[in-house]
Amino acid sequence: MPKVLSIQNGNEILNNIFYLIETKGIRQKDLAEYLGLSQNAITYWKTRKSSSYMRYIDKLATYFCVTKEELLK
Repeated sequence: MPKVLSIQNGNEILNNIFYLIETKGIRQKDLAEYLGLSQNAITYWKTRKSSSYMRYIDKLATYFCVTKEELLK
């Protein structure tokens, strides 16, 4: 049975995503385009209004040039 992520783990993942966006100088618009999303979707992640980011973990890891495990810890 898959492990269910707690809200705290979800927050840590989001913190990692936005840390990478900031440190790599990535525009949210460019990330949204890569993922095939609207820029609003990324804003919803940032404001914790959506957890759809979990569907994109593999693509996010590839985009940021990190492993999935690095993104999830």
